[in-house]
Amino acid sequence: MKTIFYLFSILFCIPCYLYGQDDDNTHVTVHVGEHRLSDLLTDEQRSSVTHLTITGTLEKDDYAFLRSYVLGHLDELNLRDTDIDTIPEGALIEMKDFSRIILPFNIKHIEDDAVAFEYWNGKIEVPGRFPTRGELDYPYFTISDNNPYCEKYTEDGRVDIYSANGDTLFYLSTMFEYRDEIRVKAGTKVINSTALRNVEFFPQMNLVLPNSLDSIGDYALNINILLATGVNKRDYPNGNSGSWDAGSLFCEAPIPPKLGRNVFNIDIMCWNLYVPESSLDLYRNTEG
Repeated sequence: MKTIFYLFSILFCIPCYLYGQDDDNTHVTVHVGEHRLSDLLTDEQRSSVTHLTITGTLEKDDYAFLRSYVLGHLDELNLRDTDIDTIPEGALIEMKDFSRIILPFNIKHIEDDAVAFEYWNGKIEVPGRFPTRGELDYPYFTISDNNPYCEKYTEDGRVDIYSANGDTLFYLSTMFEYRDEIRVKAGTKVINSTALRNVEFFPQMNLVLPNSLDSIGDYALNINILLATGVNKRDYPNGNSGSWDAGSLFCEAPIPPKLGRNVFNIDIMCWNLYVPESSLDLYRNTEG
């Protein structure tokens, strides 16, 4: 290596909007459509529900209700069968005490700051195709056991998420732990858009991309370097008046991967880049 780079009441069979609840009101299912979420839950359910399943479509007022702390014991929010393809900006940002949010099955994108968990306290579960995402704090994703489009890949205690055929990386996890090296698994051809967006890396951690790599999507390597308070990421690393140590990006692909938009952010642009010596001129002359 050389220098590179997601009814029906049984009572008299009467259709209703609230259904599927347990006797203790801890598990409740509602259909949101003609009526807003805040009108569908009784006071007892509001104070007792821990697992809330929603179908239908959520509007701004529904997201605001979920953020209002009225559901003080809510632990899991299941949106799998909602008609939603985008979680809007700020929608669930203050729901930090949840242990799990199950995304809509047809989700396509999660906007900036749509969901926030504190330091890996909760998981965002993907039941269908893996969405792209905006800027999220501490993104921690998993997939449903019966997800037909994705698979988990476990290495060194980390759980990454790939396409079912294994050739596309959708999400890489560092588990908020220091490791000398993180490797994208051999045989990976595509690093999907936003795959590593806001994923935490400690200084001096290295990232290795395999020789099978063909393309890297938009914002895919927009990582988040965790630095001590007071340290400026814009300080030049590794000496030269800098105050932090950069890691290295090793790209083993002999042919430079095709790059999407804004693949690299300021955090990773400070890293050392290594590529195969025999491909040095190709990398020097490639676009991106």
